[in-house]
Amino acid sequence: MNSQLDRLSVLLLMMIRPFFRFQTASIATILLLTFFDLCAGQGWWQPRQARPHAQPAQPAASEGSTTNSNFTILSDNSPLPKRGGEVNSYAPVIERVGPTIVTITTRESVRRNPAFRSPLLEDPFFRRFFGIPEDGGPPQQREGLGSGVVVSSDGFIITNNHVIEGAQQISVTFGEEQDEYPARVVGRDERTDLAIIKIERMGLPAATFADSDQVKVGDVVLAIGNPFRLGRTVTKGIVSAIGRDVPLPTRSGNTLITDFIQTDASINPGNSGGALIDSEGRVVGINTAIFTPSGGNVGIGFAIPSNVVKNIAEQLVRTGSVSRGLLGILLQPISADMAEALGLPARRGALVGNVNRGSAAEKAGIKEGDVIIEFQDTPVRDSRHLQQLVAAQPPGTTVRIKVLRDGRERTLNARLDDMNSLDTAAVQNGSEQPGEVRGGVGRIAGMEITTLDRRMAEQLGLPRGTTGVTVVSIEQGSSAEQAGLQTGDVILVANGRAIARPEDLISIANNSDRNAIMIRVARGGQQFFVALRVR
Repeated sequence: MNSQLDRLSVLLLMMIRPFFRFQTASIATILLLTFFDLCAGQGWWQPRQARPHAQPAQPAASEGSTTNSNFTILSDNSPLPKRGGEVNSYAPVIERVGPTIVTITTRESVRRNPAFRSPLLEDPFFRRFFGIPEDGGPPQQREGLGSGVVVSSDGFIITNNHVIEGAQQISVTFGEEQDEYPARVVGRDERTDLAIIKIERMGLPAATFADSDQVKVGDVVLAIGNPFRLGRTVTKGIVSAIGRDVPLPTRSGNTLITDFIQTDASINPGNSGGALIDSEGRVVGINTAIFTPSGGNVGIGFAIPSNVVKNIAEQLVRTGSVSRGLLGILLQPISADMAEALGLPARRGALVGNVNRGSAAEKAGIKEGDVIIEFQDTPVRDSRHLQQLVAAQPPGTTVRIKVLRDGRERTLNARLDDMNSLDTAAVQNGSEQPGEVRGGVGRIAGMEITTLDRRMAEQLGLPRGTTGVTVVSIEQGSSAEQAGLQTGDVILVANGRAIARPEDLISIANNSDRNAIMIRVARGGQQFFVALRVR
């Protein structure tokens, strides 16, 4: 309320500011900017993007790992009954599941966000008038809101990483209760936007998780959470799509979360971390993001599949971190022409574009040009699917890989490396250096790039004469993948300079005195900035 009164005071003061030699056009501009500042501060306007529903933040001060070797999430993997017909009420399901859904409130000390700062406050006249210190004044308390799901009777709760990230204080409320229970962070994983927190309370009802691999488009689902501080709210819809890839902004850059469940069940700010359940009351996903042109629900929401959630949650509880397997290959998507040339009956599988020296793939005998068609007896849909399958396996696991080579199928065995340990070694040893160009193809930050051709520029709707480089392949676990880049992206600008060839991007990276460069990327008719680590 105080901030609103301050802004209204500014508006009133602007009305008399013309008498201090302000021009009419300047006053109109300032009024308009202040109006947008007020809207942004109250959450009435938000940018067009797929976005999480809570403020992303830095690691929580209370974060610490908990080892619990007995931790197991309740699961019911039986198929969903296909009854058909009308269901008169889901009340019995909600009565059973509702007590496992909690409200999470976070508090964080922050200074006023410069992105939403009114230009009036940069005017010395107004700063003196309101008595605002030159450093912007003391930090303000910012409160965040999200939801969570109880996954064990002794107080472990799953939520989104962006709900609790950066919070100095985290509290949990059950249903209509007024009592708040302090919570601490057990572990979090930015790549999947999941986190585990814990409260000291016993005998809690725990949610049961379903097998998300059995979820079908058209299945009825219910979203439960606490949108807009209204209290526990239930919305109904269906599964609109599965296997969606959605880039989400984080404080360390964009991260690509794969294999989302898409639903038209209404998901709004405050629903993040809540449950997406099936008609039997089993959790099939954790609500995470919406796509919105207006800041509100438009019927396109995304949930992290329950199988991913179970895997990540159990690792976080036991060790406080997440380990992922790594093959050490650079993959390329398979076009229709490639499928025909390779003799593939369909555009399925992942084409190996490059094999890292000393990697698990090289030791297993995988070669450039191989098409990986099965992983652990699971048919591989595409390169993204293979990356998910590999990352889901613990490091050190020996896996079966079926490849197509020279028209013949071969089965190979590979012992997976640890993605996290390789990332750490690269940083410590300085081995991840800016790349090189061979035969017109550039290699940098774990991706291959080529000069943007005119046809690609036209397909992206870029103005004639636009220059840039096209991403043709991305290595699993690389800096490019962690930055959220995708095959087909076009990099237009790096560190404020337009680029026309792979050599330009690599030269900018080589001459930068920082470990990361800022690039502007074109994708699907939109452009955005990404911080790309090059060392």
